[in-house]
Amino acid sequence: MIGRAPGKEPRVIGEPDLISHGLTPERANAIAALVSAFAAASICADACLAAPDPARLADCIRSCDHVASTCSTAAGAMLRPRSDSSLQAALARAAIRALEHCGRLCDEHADYVDQCGPCASVCRRAESATRSLLPALDANVQLSSTLDV
Repeated sequence: MIGRAPGKEPRVIGEPDLISHGLTPERANAIAALVSAFAAASICADACLAAPDPARLADCIRSCDHVASTCSTAAGAMLRPRSDSSLQAALARAAIRALEHCGRLCDEHADYVDQCGPCASVCRRAESATRSLLPALDANVQLSSTLDV
């Protein structure tokens, strides 16, 4: 199979190796999870719009849209580890909040729209990966504020 080394997870051809670009494994994992959540939420929102009664899913569609926006923005900021640490931490918290809400709503609709179940699962993984990065982001905020003195 193209893009898969024996015994390894499949990779997108041309996908950057984030760790070789100086990112920690935790940061690389959070970025990958946020990008996956962006994609899953975008697909889920589109599927909800095509459902027989999209009005019933309005909150889910809005929540998926929030996840797509916050996760793509947070991932972009985290790709630049030397950028504003407090902004990265704030964006990570916003993404976590959006992921929690979307995961909960998508769980409720998993029997009605096929893409809601996978979206909820991806949201939970991204929430966990991003939450595990928060201590490092917060430490960078504290370090940068002491260096500014």
